[in-house]
Amino acid sequence: MQDTFFRRILNRFFFSILNSLRRFRIYNRLIVSFLLIIIIPNLIISYYSFNISSHEMDKIISSSTKRILSNIEQTIGERLRFYEKIAHSIYSDPEIIDLLIKCKSYSESKIKDQLLLEEYEECKKRIGNILNHMSPTQDINNLQIVSDYDQFVQIDSGGVKRGASVKDIESYTKSDNYIRALEADGSPIWVDTSREEGVYLVQPSETSYLGGYITLFRAIPDPAIGRNKYLGVIVINVPCRIFKDLVNLKNMYDENEVILLAGKTGIISIMNGVYRVNKNPDLIVLNEMYQQKEGSLIRKVSGTDNILVFRTFEKADMIIAYMTERNKILKGIYNVRNITVKVTLMCILCALILSYIVTKSISVPLNRLKKTIESVGESNLELEYVDDQKDEIGALGMRFNIMISRIKNLLDKLVESEVSRKSEEIRRKEAELNALQMQIKPHFMYNTLDLIRWNAIFAENGESTVSKMIAEFSNLLRFNTLRSNQLVKVNEEFEHLNAYVKVLKFKKELKFNVKIDLESDKILDYKITKLTFQPIIENTIKHGFIDMNKEGEIKINAYTSNEDLFIEIRDNGVGICKDRLESLNDELQNGKATGGSMGLRNVNERIKLHFGEKYGLNILSEERKFTSVIVHIPCVSD
Repeated sequence: MQDTFFRRILNRFFFSILNSLRRFRIYNRLIVSFLLIIIIPNLIISYYSFNISSHEMDKIISSSTKRILSNIEQTIGERLRFYEKIAHSIYSDPEIIDLLIKCKSYSESKIKDQLLLEEYEECKKRIGNILNHMSPTQDINNLQIVSDYDQFVQIDSGGVKRGASVKDIESYTKSDNYIRALEADGSPIWVDTSREEGVYLVQPSETSYLGGYITLFRAIPDPAIGRNKYLGVIVINVPCRIFKDLVNLKNMYDENEVILLAGKTGIISIMNGVYRVNKNPDLIVLNEMYQQKEGSLIRKVSGTDNILVFRTFEKADMIIAYMTERNKILKGIYNVRNITVKVTLMCILCALILSYIVTKSISVPLNRLKKTIESVGESNLELEYVDDQKDEIGALGMRFNIMISRIKNLLDKLVESEVSRKSEEIRRKEAELNALQMQIKPHFMYNTLDLIRWNAIFAENGESTVSKMIAEFSNLLRFNTLRSNQLVKVNEEFEHLNAYVKVLKFKKELKFNVKIDLESDKILDYKITKLTFQPIIENTIKHGFIDMNKEGEIKINAYTSNEDLFIEIRDNGVGICKDRLESLNDELQNGKATGGSMGLRNVNERIKLHFGEKYGLNILSEERKFTSVIVHIPCVSD
């Protein structure tokens, strides 16, 4: 059972594909088929081979570059340890510690006399001399000690300040870097301050600020007090240029490849001396590398895909990254891809030529057969398709010739049958005409009713209810029988309605009034389908005024809108419940009606037949309040 269901689904899917393909010419189908057979496999092979090769190349580059970055990290570590040794010499120098203790005690002393101040300045000068002596002549921008109460800068033997000094010591001691140094508990920490400006004034001029440096901090603990108490913080500002030309890759993969040393604020240095203007990674890419700590990325830099292999230099909280343009590394792979594309294009060209030849061998005889078939007409059956080949198209042509021969025979028989049928139809029409001529003429009925009415008048010695009923019924019958047109004027339809209402009012238990309100008298000349109002009024009296304790009232309001005529027939009857109202409108819309609404459906269908589907009847109602039937027709006066 389940296999049958799936087989049915597959067959339906297969035939839907066949039907879709047959919308196109055979020539186009064959050409496209050949192209797809050639192009799709080549594209798939090219795509996967290129991606796999690119991925493998990325892995090889990433693996080999990581080893290089590890070596570079060791080289940088050796360079930074030189400065850490200087900091350690200061950190462990007993003379500096004694001098710092004295300076601290002087600063905390409440007695500020000249002698103490001179001693304090002498201690500062001695510390500055030691710092200047420990500082090498190059590769250090500044070497000093900063404490909560003062700073100690380099001072040469002539008493001139060297290096730099903190501009605002109060703000400096509250900075994150200073606090981090204190929290490191005497361990050295490196901080990327390469984007820092306006912090250190160059000595001795004090007219400019240091820039382009990284900073080493190390707190000096107070041995007299113990943990968490410090005499100051060693500050060494190292210029970023020390990393320049630190690495020589010798064009490992690409002449534009670079080795970056970057901090959280940006690039600190290009370590292999290759500068690419406006082609360095932005902070977003740098932050992404910081988060991953180690690995490789392919990111766009200045609109070009670049490979970035990186690792975190934990000691200094910096990133060492190798970067090069991906398309230059994959140049060989791109060449393979281009060759594949060229081969594919050549295959496509060959496929086009082959498919053209094969397709022509099919389409040319088919077109000949098609033109022969198109030439067939009622007066042109003397045709024959000639094809000496014995393939499927030749066999089809032979069957076509047999079919034409049979059609000629069938047409001859059909002509004979049609002549016989026409003769029979003429005889039937003549019989119907004779039957119509034998029918009773309508004016005979009117004369008979008029004779009965006058006899009733003579019998009653004047007009009576019976004679009036006969007169009104005669008027009603005259409208129904004498007018054969399907469209009448609105005025004539109102006259017919008036006659119909008068006949109904002879029934004593029927008590109702009809009021007509026109927007303008011009409405009376518009055309409407014959016998439109009578079924609606009949339906209203039959269903709307049942079990009413008050007199029925029917209001007819005619008005125009957007070149359409609307005639609303509204009663004050019992109304229609919501479900029944929806059912009635659906029946009118779908052309289905139950016994109680056959008259309304007949009116609705005749309106749609004459004026179009957008016109017809619509019913509105509210239970126990009213029912309204709206006739919608176009404004037609001719």
